Amino acid sequence: MISLKRSAAAFLALAAILIAPARCALFIAAHPDDVPLMMHKNAATDVATGYPTVFVLTTAGDAANGTGYANNTMRIPYYRARLRAFESIVHFWQGLNPDVPAPVPLRTTELIAGKAIETVHMGNVVMYHLNLPDDMSLQQLATGRLGMVTSLNPVNTYTLAELKEVMREIVRINNRAAAMVNLNTQDPDTRWNPGDHTDHVATGMIVNAAITESPQMRCVNLLFYRGYVIQNFAPTYTQEETRLHQATLGALNAALVANGNRSTWDAFHNNFVGRMDFRGVPGAGYCNF
Repeated sequence: MISLKRSAAAFLALAAILIAPARCALFIAAHPDDVPLMMHKNAATDVATGYPTVFVLTTAGDAANGTGYANNTMRIPYYRARLRAFESIVHFWQGLNPDVPAPVPLRTTELIAGKAIETVHMGNVVMYHLNLPDDMSLQQLATGRLGMVTSLNPVNTYTLAELKEVMREIVRINNRAAAMVNLNTQDPDTRWNPGDHTDHVATGMIVNAAITESPQMRCVNLLFYRGYVIQNFAPTYTQEETRLHQATLGALNAALVANGNRSTWDAFHNNFVGRMDFRGVPGAGYCNF
């Protein structure tokens, strides 16, 4: 899954993470298109091979539109069209495996750490939509400038401590009896990940704090993905991997348009094709939950 040049020590650390006996793959990202843009190869591989995979989206991706329609031509809330598009690419990845029947989404609301979380079960994939506002609130919460944020739908209020506990509980729920947990998220280190979106950095900050502050989470291996900066890097994918990445973004945009939003098929978004870069921070123990 890795085609990156690393020092020997870093390579061994990443290898230890990737062979750890985790029960599922976890991806936590800020926006509905962050996983297909910046974490594509690892996420697509996990889903397409039938491996149990969990996606957590911290914001609704509403681009400061709240529950409004913005430019949506079908009077579907702008954020809802983006979430549907994310589900469509997950379905596309699942369809790459001819041995797995097409799953029917099961939409529920699950009580997790006292919060009513929008949840979608789809075959080997579980998606948790926290639906926090995409308007700098997450960054302000992470840095202490806001004491609480309110989600769009369903309505939950979160302090920073409560949001961290929701993330930890999602890790626990999906990794009972696991020896190790592999958690993919966005890189909070702006020295290594300069110029990234504030929501990306805030998501990484909160995930990192949620894990490192809890002795129970010592088994969690963290993989931090770079964001916007990878557009300046040379491609790291093979030709076939690049084709799949292009196809994924095509599926994403087809779903956006089918749900009334505008396409994001443009030079900025297409500059991510064939690129992914991440660093690993191994856990320091074994699971205790």
